[in-house]
Amino acid sequence: MMVPALTVVQGPGVGNMGLQMSAIVSACVKLNAKRIRITFSGADVAAFLRIGAAQRPGNWIKLFVPTPAGGCVGRAYTLRTFDLDEGTFVVDFVIHKTGAVSLWAQAAKVGDAVTFAGPRDGGFNLLPDAKRLLLIGDSTALSAIQAILTHVPSDLPVEALIVVEHPAEHETLVAAPHVRVNWISSAEDAPNESGALEIAFNNLPASLGHCQVWMAGESRTVVAARKLLSERWTLEEARIHSKIYWKRGTSHFRT
Repeated sequence: MMVPALTVVQGPGVGNMGLQMSAIVSACVKLNAKRIRITFSGADVAAFLRIGAAQRPGNWIKLFVPTPAGGCVGRAYTLRTFDLDEGTFVVDFVIHKTGAVSLWAQAAKVGDAVTFAGPRDGGFNLLPDAKRLLLIGDSTALSAIQAILTHVPSDLPVEALIVVEHPAEHETLVAAPHVRVNWISSAEDAPNESGALEIAFNNLPASLGHCQVWMAGESRTVVAARKLLSERWTLEEARIHSKIYWKRGTSHFRT
């Protein structure tokens, strides 16, 4: 499989979180009880996508949506997919009972306007000597995992460990001969999500060799997984990239 080439041109907002661009909702799809997929378009979106950094897997934007009080609130989201020809990008939203952006996404309709800024580095660059790739995350990391899977060589062995609350959240990810996805169930209010992940780690080989790891998700789970990989598998720190997307019990975690 050819790895998609990046189209690098100059454009507004490269890595600039202070400069906001406009986007319009062009499609909304409820994937399951926990996720909504929204497509955004517009002149700023088309220009933004032609920035090389916007096309790198795992990179993210800050999306600003209106609030009922007349203000706006911003949260970080990874681009699930993008279409250069159509000038659109897709963002998946996790459904929560609270949270301004989640509530906005649940009520969003075609034609709604938002602003966004970025992109920012998602932390994935395939190491030249990587012989194996391990991806670890929860439902908030699904978009990044999907994007990474579409950009790695098809002959690279990849294992993805993904923690979700319910089997209904399972999705069809990139299907390739050397990609194995392990879905791990965890209760919504589980105090120690990392416990289920540690059990899944027991199925990993005793030696990971020249393995590269990318992980993202809840704070305690990411910290525990990184510690486990460093101590039990003695992976070098340089081979592990971790990103904390959220923290249990904190509604306004700063990314």
